[in-house]
Amino acid sequence: MRTLDGGRRLTGPNFLLPCEGAAVEVVFDAGEMPSKAKAAWVRRAAAMIRALAWEERGFAVQWRLRRHRGGASWAFSAPIDQLLVATDIAEYAVDPRPWGGWRQARQRLRERSQQEANPKLLRLRDWARQHGVAFLWDSDVVSLGLGASCLCWAMADLPDPEELEPERFDRIPSAYVTGTNGKTTTARLLSKMARCAGLHVGTTTTDGWGIDGATIEGGDWTGPGAARKVLRDPRVELAVLEAARGGLLRRGLAHTMADVAIVTNASDDHLGEWGIDTVEDMLHAKLVVAQGVRPGGVLVANAGNPVSAQVLRDRSAVPAGVEVAWFGLAPFPDTLQQALDNQGEVAFERAGKLVWQRGSHMIQVLAVAEVPICFGGAALHNIENALCAILGARNLGLSWEAIRDGLRSFASTPKDNPGRANVFSLGGAKIVVDFAHNPDGVRHMVALAQTIPAARRLITLGQAGDRSDQAIADLIDAAVALRADHYVLKESLHYLRGRELGDVTAHMRERLLQRGVLENQISVAMDETAALDHALAWLRPGDLLVLLIHDDFAAAAQRLQAAGALAV
Repeated sequence: MRTLDGGRRLTGPNFLLPCEGAAVEVVFDAGEMPSKAKAAWVRRAAAMIRALAWEERGFAVQWRLRRHRGGASWAFSAPIDQLLVATDIAEYAVDPRPWGGWRQARQRLRERSQQEANPKLLRLRDWARQHGVAFLWDSDVVSLGLGASCLCWAMADLPDPEELEPERFDRIPSAYVTGTNGKTTTARLLSKMARCAGLHVGTTTTDGWGIDGATIEGGDWTGPGAARKVLRDPRVELAVLEAARGGLLRRGLAHTMADVAIVTNASDDHLGEWGIDTVEDMLHAKLVVAQGVRPGGVLVANAGNPVSAQVLRDRSAVPAGVEVAWFGLAPFPDTLQQALDNQGEVAFERAGKLVWQRGSHMIQVLAVAEVPICFGGAALHNIENALCAILGARNLGLSWEAIRDGLRSFASTPKDNPGRANVFSLGGAKIVVDFAHNPDGVRHMVALAQTIPAARRLITLGQAGDRSDQAIADLIDAAVALRADHYVLKESLHYLRGRELGDVTAHMRERLLQRGVLENQISVAMDETAALDHALAWLRPGDLLVLLIHDDFAAAAQRLQAAGALAV
């Protein structure tokens, strides 16, 4: 047996536990018994925990062993002022050899436990729970309240709870947004609706975090650190927090008082990482956001996503006190009808209208034709994104006027939704730029591109090296439905992730040939910039380029602008 990774802190509700703790990833040797190994780990860890007197502090430990194809994830709960030492205990329990004997390990871990212990932190957390006050913490800063009411303290200088008045601290409306595809568009659209209501909105996405549509820090800000930045900002009156798979698996949630959690869908992407072997596993990872919803809040789920409909039939998949609201496209999914029959809240598309309904109360929100991101109904994935944003907005308390204004004014442009179905014109040709990077995403873009008349079609394709050969084949299968006249395969130098340069493009090329694409219809570019330049050189008036950008959208947009392309 060997560890895949060192112990890691779980700083909030997460995929393995409903609370804070520590985890370690392991691989078993052939013939090794996981149940026997777990018993040994629990025995060692429990003995060490007794030596550290956690039970005397009133803490009861929860244990979790989760088997997966690559090995297992082992986790246990821990006090929030003992998470660093808990990661040490996890490593010690799995492999005690580097620690010397029991007495040596106990002495070292006792010293670390004493150094990390922070009774004031625990008292402040307990006081916040007792009074229903939002409590956020990280390695350096602890805060109470959200938005304008938020007060922060250095970890080493925490106040006594007796000095605080609960009435001083307020909540702000907030929503989590996650899913395999569509989460960034949905987060941006929901934020636009809230801004149309006159609110100052903080948003975290895979492209950065910011306020009122202005980016403060670029990059992938979808983890708990980004959520804390937004929720602590005194300007923010409503927060929309995109939560990606990585943060939910590695760390967990920072905020557990959200009003809404939206799961747009779950599909085949990033499988095989962090013990996520199946699409059902992926959905369960995404459903961690439901643990961050306050009692009385709502989980928004996709009735047209088979795994979501299947898993959420089991009410235990959602925390007690959290309602499920469903959205879906025609034909009317059974899950939607069942929800309506039970007086549930739903949103759907019917006869070219976006519709909201609870029981017999129905509101026709807006015509699909009035929603720019829906491309007159051609972008089915954005109809879904609009529907789940409607449900999210209603449960954040936004008015129908603000929801409609947001839907009408949010466009697939580099300004409103950069990198998501942005359309440019160049010398009589059309260019559709999108971040699609998995089979479902590519299928959506192909379906949209097929509605755009073109003399010839070209598509650029790339894939990260951590995807399986089958996932690469599935991506190509989705792309060939476009029946493109040319395919430009691009190397992803920043995303080799264990593969040799040229391996991914070789697999893509082989699959294209298997699907009947001719040799002279395939080109290979050494990076994304070279792929874009090749595509621009190929374009003629009347052509369509589907440009899938993964590395740097801003750079690609600048290159298009330099070539004379105009956003449509």
